Amino acid sequence: SEAVRRDVAQTVEEILRVLVPGGRFVSISLGQPHFRRPLLERPTWHLSVQPIEDTFYFLYVATKNDDVQIQC
Repeated sequence: SEAVRRDVAQTVEEILRVLVPGGRFVSISLGQPHFRRPLLERPTWHLSVQPIEDTFYFLYVATKNDDVQIQC
């Protein structure tokens, strides 16, 4: 839904705001990559997704780009 997209976008923007360059955000989710990846992808971080063996869970790891400037 549009409300979920808005909430996820706001959450990701807050994570990016507090994450230092090179910092990582880790999420374990039942959300499948074809649903979750479009909501999490941003040009300011690298997102990788891996299934967790013998489960229905996925590991999402987002690493903030080193060239992103810190705003104070």
